[in-house]
Amino acid sequence: MAEKPTKKTVAITIKRERIGIPRTFVATGFRLRADKGTGLIDVLLEASGQKGERVMFDPVLLRGNLESLKRYAASLAIEQDDAAQKDDTLAVDQAVFANIVHFSQVGGRAETVFGMFSLSDWVEATRQTKEKTPEIRSVDVVVVMSSPAFQKKLLLELVLMISQQGKE
Repeated sequence: MAEKPTKKTVAITIKRERIGIPRTFVATGFRLRADKGTGLIDVLLEASGQKGERVMFDPVLLRGNLESLKRYAASLAIEQDDAAQKDDTLAVDQAVFANIVHFSQVGGRAETVFGMFSLSDWVEATRQTKEKTPEIRSVDVVVVMSSPAFQKKLLLELVLMISQQGKE
């Protein structure tokens, strides 16, 4: 009889860093596409008056935190901006890779930061048995400024797509 692998829950602190200046712009629209072959999500972000950004997002970390993201979205006392999701978006051809996303809001502004951390740092942190919470570093690669309603729509669509990927 094969043994079932046990699930281990580990708390890890993620410290954000900015090495250089990440690409920063004000977003006016977005489109998401799932890449079934790689499991990545292509996030096409449109910017006013210029080509936006293309982020190849690895949702593996968010998949385990969907309930927290749903609670966060539900706590936002604003309506989502349905017009933010577009069929056509102008984005650069070259993509940046990200495997973590940070959401924050203050007043009438929202900041969505796509970042990247080392998977080997994550694995090493989960193996630590110290009493102190292990820490890994995340580097900001793209900073998206928007309205809170835009951010809420982006967040809800990411949650929906990741949920659907988990069922396939």
